[in-house]
Amino acid sequence: MKKIMPLMPFIIFILLGIVFYLSIGRDPTLVANNLVGKDFPDFQLESLAFEDQESRPYSLQGLQRALPEGQPWILNVWGSWCPQCYVEHPFITALSDAGVALVGMNYKDETAKGQGFLKKMGNPYQIILQDMEGSLGLDLGVSGAPETYLVSPQGEILARHAGVLDKAVWDQKFAKLWQDNNGHQLFSRQSEATEEQGAE
Repeated sequence: MKKIMPLMPFIIFILLGIVFYLSIGRDPTLVANNLVGKDFPDFQLESLAFEDQESRPYSLQGLQRALPEGQPWILNVWGSWCPQCYVEHPFITALSDAGVALVGMNYKDETAKGQGFLKKMGNPYQIILQDMEGSLGLDLGVSGAPETYLVSPQGEILARHAGVLDKAVWDQKFAKLWQDNNGHQLFSRQSEATEEQGAE
């Protein structure tokens, strides 16, 4: 044992090097990706008071009762401190205008700053959860903002995207799943063709 003791710092250094090497290349969002196909985690959070909406407590069951029955819904993670959230907000608003049930999750933000963001950008959300401590974010494996989750009417996480949600991402990751779970397509090709003709 006495012979090993002088070598302990070297052994610890080697072990730490092995751990570091094995972690290289791993996806930091692996936890969140593993939740696709699993049930949305239960939670206890207050909602963000905004304009005529008072703050109130929500659980997963309470949230589902407040959303349109039998329809999938979107959870959009955002914060006033997040530059990309300002970039994606017009598309989030377009989803709301198209009839998508949207739940916002104000992530690790101050109440007044979250309210200021919505006052400036508009509020497309039916319900806004306040995850000031990041508890639900931790359960979801949130690595930052923005992040977006598509959840089935039964509460299964169908898809997840980290980063700005736009039309291209919607078409690639969400559109087919949305149609399969809701019975109709958003942003039809006919409307796209009309937009392209208008642009010309």
